[in-house]
Amino acid sequence: MTVLDLSYNFANLSVHDLLEARDTYHYHLLSKANVVGTAIGLYLIRKDEEWPKRKGEAKSPPNKKTYARTLSNSEVRDYSWPCILAFVRSWAAEDAFGPGGRYDPAQIVPKTLYLADGRAVPVCVELAPVVWTAPRWI
Repeated sequence: MTVLDLSYNFANLSVHDLLEARDTYHYHLLSKANVVGTAIGLYLIRKDEEWPKRKGEAKSPPNKKTYARTLSNSEVRDYSWPCILAFVRSWAAEDAFGPGGRYDPAQIVPKTLYLADGRAVPVCVELAPVVWTAPRWI
């Protein structure tokens, strides 16, 4: 019996890997609730999230943020890993998916996408609300 190694080193993903995953899953992701587009890039971290502690430093309890991640409130950090970006028109908390929630659980955007050969690619969900502008002729 073999044991699966489920520890993935996302930092080793190439642009080719990301494009392959995006091409494979683009239409699947677009079928999810609120998804309006996909791209490849680096995982965005909310600006007010703590930086990881160094080895030996006391770890504080995790303070997981759940509010909408946007291009204006998040940033690429030196530990950001390559990922697929999924842009949504409105933000939905995880508890909105499932029994008593607004959405079917199958509609949640997966945190990781898996390719046929076992490679895993993380997904970063970003809010991209509609921005209304006046027509140019006005």
